[in-house]
Amino acid sequence: MPQTPNINYYTGGNPAVSKSYDVEFDDAIADTRFWKARSEGTQLNGSAINIFTAGDTTYGKLPVVENKIAALYVGTTVIGGDDEDPSRTSIIGHSYITIDRILLINIETDEVQIVNRQSLIDVNTGTVGEEKAFKRYITRDFFEGSEVNMRLIDKTVQNSLKTSHFVKFNRGSLMKIYEYTANESGFEDGVFGGHAIRNNIGDVYTGSLEGPGLFGYGMTAAASQSLFTSSFSFVGSLPSELNDYTGDLNLTTMSSELAPLTASVGSTFSGNLVTQNVQSRTR
Repeated sequence: MPQTPNINYYTGGNPAVSKSYDVEFDDAIADTRFWKARSEGTQLNGSAINIFTAGDTTYGKLPVVENKIAALYVGTTVIGGDDEDPSRTSIIGHSYITIDRILLINIETDEVQIVNRQSLIDVNTGTVGEEKAFKRYITRDFFEGSEVNMRLIDKTVQNSLKTSHFVKFNRGSLMKIYEYTANESGFEDGVFGGHAIRNNIGDVYTGSLEGPGLFGYGMTAAASQSLFTSSFSFVGSLPSELNDYTGDLNLTTMSSELAPLTASVGSTFSGNLVTQNVQSRTR
């Protein structure tokens, strides 16, 4: 028998009714059309922020997600990727843009908040949550493959800006560490993407150095080792992000240390016979 609460519930002149504390749910109801309509009706989805797009599941034609803040990114440096700055990796037809501050604008109140990159860095602890937050603004609004517009504050500056540009990388500049020059004689220089292809699979490194990546390839043959090491020239100083390694690496001899040439004597060897006259004397 179900338990009957002590409190009676009255609705106008209706007789008293009771509540039961024993509840039973029929799982089959979850598969009914009525129940699914209630469940799916609470789910919203949209393809854009602040915009209603045909196919969105929302109320009327309102956008599913709205952002009341607009952001303007201000920078002072644009560097051409065609060797304008020798410390950066050369990428033909590209440029490096440095963002110094963000202007957060409330589109309803016109209130402006200025966020400086320097103010978000704790000089005592280095890269902390605040600096990472600044970077999250960049990676969120300038995700790779997105299209952006640029405007110059000083219109007197000569430029070659297009109506729009595409973001290829959003985590800083690609600083140069070394340069690779392939030999033009058609010889195997032990470099991935050079004159031949080699696949190091698992722990098998046949005829190449052990390790992953470009520097784990260099051929073990002396002639190819010579080509491998001479193909690379390292920068004179490391980027600031790698200052912790200053003094631990000798950049002037780094290329020769990638695949050092060694010599050893095998277990067997053949040589020329040397003959000499021996005189025998009797004593």
